[in-house]
Amino acid sequence: MIGFDRPLRPEWIHHTLRLWRPNTPLRTFYGDFNKIAYQLYGKEGKRKARTVLFRYFFDFKGRPPNQVTTENCLLATLSQKLELDELKPLYITVLVLRSSTLQNILKTILRLYPNGTIETQQLVEKAVGLYGERDVVKRSTRSFLTTLVHFGILSREGVNYVWKNKLPCSTDQLSYVIAFFCFETGRVDIPLERIKHDIVFGLLDLTNLEDCAKKYNSKLWSYIRRPSTSKINLHPNFAEKIVAL
Repeated sequence: MIGFDRPLRPEWIHHTLRLWRPNTPLRTFYGDFNKIAYQLYGKEGKRKARTVLFRYFFDFKGRPPNQVTTENCLLATLSQKLELDELKPLYITVLVLRSSTLQNILKTILRLYPNGTIETQQLVEKAVGLYGERDVVKRSTRSFLTTLVHFGILSREGVNYVWKNKLPCSTDQLSYVIAFFCFETGRVDIPLERIKHDIVFGLLDLTNLEDCAKKYNSKLWSYIRRPSTSKINLHPNFAEKIVAL
């Protein structure tokens, strides 16, 4: 199980991705990240946070100390074009999508605490009982909860956390989320019901989902509505199209 050892802030993700360049040694970005994450103190704390951010948000290849960014990175391209507030829903979705550990923790949170107060100690104990690996799950759970505070989804009250709201999403924001999800997973079509119930989208307010499907019909995808199902079929080269919108 790969852990989530340090909480992240959305502004760290955004400003670091804006620095991304292709075919560049990963160590080139270390100094800039340390300046961006000015809230952190200590060399070791910055190193661990940087490792987590790069693991989930930077596209790179190779092994330490020879890691190099890839030729292309859709997430970085979007970050360099759009502002932070436009991409917050995408960033939290990417984090959950790329971490099976966080998917499991989020399933536990939504099952036990769909609203109101999240009791941290009870949550940690439940997660450890379900998934084992006590140290990894304990650190990952607490780091994830703090990350959700930084995203404005939770607030902290003493040792526990309280739901504020799921992230509201405009039709444009949802188009980035759906397109990136399909790009990442290799899907060419996706039912709207899948989006509504997939844990990956579990932190988003999907009120505007159908409006999004209609708005980008013929632009990014074909929106197919039948009595039994509604789904979108992605157009070829939809990743390039989402960047050009």
